[in-house]
Amino acid sequence: MYVENLDQLIANIENLHSCRSTDNPEELVFFKKLIGKGICFVACKVDGEIVFSPSRFAGYFNNNYEVHSQVDIEKNGGGTNNAIRKLLGTELPDFYLEDLYLEYCAKYDINPDKRQRRYWNIDIATKNDVEIFQEIKDALNINVKSETQQERIIQERLGQGEFRRNLIRYWKGCAITGISKLEFLRASHIKPWRDCDNFERLDPFNGLLLTPNYDVLFDKGYITFDNEGVIRISNSISKEERMIFGINENVSIEIDEKHEKYMQYHREIVFQG
Repeated sequence: MYVENLDQLIANIENLHSCRSTDNPEELVFFKKLIGKGICFVACKVDGEIVFSPSRFAGYFNNNYEVHSQVDIEKNGGGTNNAIRKLLGTELPDFYLEDLYLEYCAKYDINPDKRQRRYWNIDIATKNDVEIFQEIKDALNINVKSETQQERIIQERLGQGEFRRNLIRYWKGCAITGISKLEFLRASHIKPWRDCDNFERLDPFNGLLLTPNYDVLFDKGYITFDNEGVIRISNSISKEERMIFGINENVSIEIDEKHEKYMQYHREIVFQG
């Protein structure tokens, strides 16, 4: 039986993390193993600390160390994932939460498996604008004095992250190839960022999730799509280049009517014909 509401889910999370301070060494081993080997985690705060609970523990009704240890519970978390999705939506990769997860593992001497993890977030605020802006300045080694410049850089950084998350939810993988390994995929605006208003920059219908080869070609206007989703290829690309890039002339994608105005802009302004 799976959790049916948020209170049940949080109660399980609190039960799991009570194992951190137990006098029973077996409970501590149990806790470390679950945290280190999890794939899908619920992130939330317990007693002011951000904690991470794998779905295969958090998703069962009235779960705790004794119950989980005595019952032969499935190990892949499929049923618990579905139960939590009903409450919190789809779990997604999150670079910020991944960093916090690794810090959490280090704090409790846990060696996490090397794998791509996904997260649900229960009321954990993302980094504030000051922190994000400082990271950007450090990474780019820039000196920005203007508040207007600071705001622009911050909003671009924040907006691009939200835009990518929305595209992942919509497309689930590359719009052309179907590849779903997220680290291989790029969030590509149909109508370029520089030409968009604030709404268009975050509108998921103004974007495609693409593998790097198709992202470059689409961004530079060497390919586009008609309103039926059928690919159009620029005459400036030779047959040899098409083979190198792996461009299939029979490619088509699923176009919603909400994509059409953006795709028309791409065909008329960006596409090289």
